[in-house]
Amino acid sequence: MEIYLIRDGRKWPLTLEESQEKARLERPVCECGETGVVGTGLQYSSDGRNYEATGCCAGCKKVLGRIIAEPDTVFGAREDDAVLNGRCRVY
Repeated sequence: MEIYLIRDGRKWPLTLEESQEKARLERPVCECGETGVVGTGLQYSSDGRNYEATGCCAGCKKVLGRIIAEPDTVFGAREDDAVLNGRCRVY
């Protein structure tokens, strides 16, 4: 799965910590110097292929941009969740 932060039109790669409570940037993008980023308001992208959330600084809680998580899947995040957590579908 690829996870990144979109800030000012630029794509910043994120690395999940072992606890998976926050992700880390390679270098700080917030004025407070924190490299940790937490997501809030998890939802599907408009096409349902990815997960999106508002990315906030783990230190000062300032909104930094949009977190995008692209899962390694054929059908997309929404369809995978429907199949794994919903009723069985026959194609």
